[in-house]
Amino acid sequence: MESSCFFLTLLTAALMSLLHPWSAEAVATNSSNTKNVTLIYPSDATLFIGSVFPIHASRRDADLGFDVCNRLQGADGIQPLEAMLYTLDQINQNSAILPGITLGALALDSCESPGVALDQALGFIKGYLAGENKYHEADFMCNDGSIPTYRGGKFDKVIGVIGGQTSEVSVQMASVLRVIQMPQISYLSTSASLSNREKYPFFLRTVPSDSTQAEAILQILSKFGWTYASVVYSRGEYGEGGFHQLRTQASRFHVCFASPSHRLAKDDSDETYREVVRTLLARDASVVVVFANDEVTAKLMKTVQLHDRYSHIVWVGSDGWSSSSPKQVEAVVEGAIAVRPLVNTLPGFDEYFRSLTPEGNQRNPWFAEYCAQGNCPPNASYAQVPWLHFVRDAVYAFAHALHNMWEARCEGRPGLCDAMAHSGHVHGHELFGHLLNVSFEDVNGRSFQFDDTGAAFPRYSILNYQRVDDYNYMWVPVGTYSHKCCWRCEPCQPYQFLDNSTQLCKDCDECMAPDESKGACKQKEEKFIDYKNRTVLVAVIFWVYLDTPVIKASSRELSYILLAGIFLSFAMTFVIVAPPSIFTCGITRFFLGFCYTVCYASILTKTNRISRIFNKNPSKPHKAKYTSPRSQMVIVTLLVSVEVIINISWLVYYTPSTKHLCSRDTDYRIRICNGLDDYSYIVGLIYPLVLVCFCTVYAIKTRKCPGGFNEARFIAFTNYTTCLIWLVFVPLYLSTGASDDVRIVTLAMSLSLGGFVQLGCLFFPKVHIVLFKPEKNTKDAVMSIQRTSSYRAGSIRQQPQDNMQHHSAPAIIFLNSKPPVKPEGGGLQIPQFHDQNLNPKDVPGLVNKGFFTGVASKPQEPTVL
Repeated sequence: MESSCFFLTLLTAALMSLLHPWSAEAVATNSSNTKNVTLIYPSDATLFIGSVFPIHASRRDADLGFDVCNRLQGADGIQPLEAMLYTLDQINQNSAILPGITLGALALDSCESPGVALDQALGFIKGYLAGENKYHEADFMCNDGSIPTYRGGKFDKVIGVIGGQTSEVSVQMASVLRVIQMPQISYLSTSASLSNREKYPFFLRTVPSDSTQAEAILQILSKFGWTYASVVYSRGEYGEGGFHQLRTQASRFHVCFASPSHRLAKDDSDETYREVVRTLLARDASVVVVFANDEVTAKLMKTVQLHDRYSHIVWVGSDGWSSSSPKQVEAVVEGAIAVRPLVNTLPGFDEYFRSLTPEGNQRNPWFAEYCAQGNCPPNASYAQVPWLHFVRDAVYAFAHALHNMWEARCEGRPGLCDAMAHSGHVHGHELFGHLLNVSFEDVNGRSFQFDDTGAAFPRYSILNYQRVDDYNYMWVPVGTYSHKCCWRCEPCQPYQFLDNSTQLCKDCDECMAPDESKGACKQKEEKFIDYKNRTVLVAVIFWVYLDTPVIKASSRELSYILLAGIFLSFAMTFVIVAPPSIFTCGITRFFLGFCYTVCYASILTKTNRISRIFNKNPSKPHKAKYTSPRSQMVIVTLLVSVEVIINISWLVYYTPSTKHLCSRDTDYRIRICNGLDDYSYIVGLIYPLVLVCFCTVYAIKTRKCPGGFNEARFIAFTNYTTCLIWLVFVPLYLSTGASDDVRIVTLAMSLSLGGFVQLGCLFFPKVHIVLFKPEKNTKDAVMSIQRTSSYRAGSIRQQPQDNMQHHSAPAIIFLNSKPPVKPEGGGLQIPQFHDQNLNPKDVPGLVNKGFFTGVASKPQEPTVL
């Protein structure tokens, strides 16, 4: 007892020598000055909860020989600190808890280092001793006679400390804080050694002990029949304590661990890690239990990744490395099972954290540094760490213990009373008694209490590291463990099978699915578009009435070519929806654009010919060139040959083939032509699209030409309708959301509709006349002219000479002529004009002079009507 008093006296003298004036001015934080930064909020709080968070990480300085602060930590540092402030805001706004008392926060940075945490914990001792000197017997005085304070006098109002995060840090803090009997609550330290009430009498935690975590791991091994396993653990309080618990309890679950076990530290050499990995892979044990922190585990998995033979290993992990997703080693860790204290989210925290800005969050001195690194929401990605509710439980434990103490001693009077705070100073050992008996609701609505060892009752989530899509992995809860409810098994996903050797769910390939027993994978059923809807080709009546005037007047040769293109369009519909093969894929790619090219090369030749004839300059009397049937055939051939060259080059460069499209969302696989799932099929449609555009331009130019033999109106409507079809179907084909079924149907429908439009606009009117209006299928009716002037007169017709033969595609050009005169003897007298440059203004009454071209079998000058 005397030695203890002597130790305290020496400690007091040493600490009081460090008392100095302190300023709370805000400074820009960094890894160099973070140990001197303190968060105090609100500054006028009645009492403060002290806290130590790993705001920064640490690194070993080889020259100095100790840890120094390093990079800032967002998930492990900033988030738990903000969770504490968020919870205090809720408590202070609740008038039912601590009426008249404002609870504040006093936070320090541990840099995730036991040495730094020890230095920071000494600050609480200095504050406590300063409070004892102020509120009780004043043993120390300043030179001016005033009572010394530590850091502005806020530390002497601290009633307890939250922290540390790792077990190594908590052990150092608990060893120091016990001297002043200050309660300490850790939110994530799980080492079983911290349950020793003699060594750490004032330590509590809101997570269960590793002794129950080891029991949960052994339950998993026993459940799956893994009775022989290797063990890797990290050096330090956490790993060594966990391994001790595993080894101690293994016999109860009939589990044997391979010898030797492997202890690793983050500072061990790469060769040490490689040697451990070689040993693990050489053993018969396919199960490896890793009871280590995340740094050791990450280095271990990266070393395993260098070997090719790791797929048979099943990793079983502790909470030390399952709190975050492994980086760059996802394929190695995939399938691992881990135990973690019950995973949950802190309600409302996501909205709170995303709303924070450096300007609006002045109370957190490290937040500006956090945002300066590009982490500040909402610009950066954010995900809540799954253990913040343990921080919330620690804050609420202090708040409810203080409230119970206030109710017991202050008789309902708001604010602190002397019986609760002796001269403004709350004694930690008195508050600790209320902490042991505290009870409140956690985020799940369940009652939270500390057990006899000062830990939370064991509640664990059983996690499985799974691939959730092609590029992302995550820990997925698959069960829970507690003393009251041991197991809750989850079924495998629809795309997984149960590996009987490991009792784990494993993914089938995307083109495979689990069989009926769910114990293996089988090929998915193959599907493709079938002939559910068949197109009935319209009988082509043209072939029956070849020699009738209506058919002759429609340019038979071009009509035959156009009909051939339409026939190919209908025929290609069946090829497109046929079961994909190399042959059908090649035919589809070649004829997809070829059909359109044949049709619109014919239409373009027609419209161009009409435009050159009817839009001819009257001052130039020369006959339009290349209007004969032979010329038209040559022009069409040249236009089509361009598409042929394009398609042949495309087929040579990118040979046809088939492929399967698979997805875990479907229970079948689709066989398609290679290229259908991207935009390469558009290559063959580029040239036809150019022809359609030219056809449209010429249709517009010939829209005012007179009727008779002219088809400009029908061609124009055909082009307008085709453009509308392309405007609908091309964006649908190119759409990123379009399925392959939709793309196949799009190609088939666009060809079919294009064929129907051409048939309906260009051929059905003539078929209607041939079949139902035979009286109009005469030379007189075909050669009748609708005059463009307001002058009404009878029809003009030319009596063919006996020695004349009919050529297809005749045309009538109307220039300037007088109306026909009917003589007394009957018939029509055709006025003859030999001056081709006659100006209608010079000869009044002359209208609509015309002459026929392409009618006479012998070359001759046009006959003037």
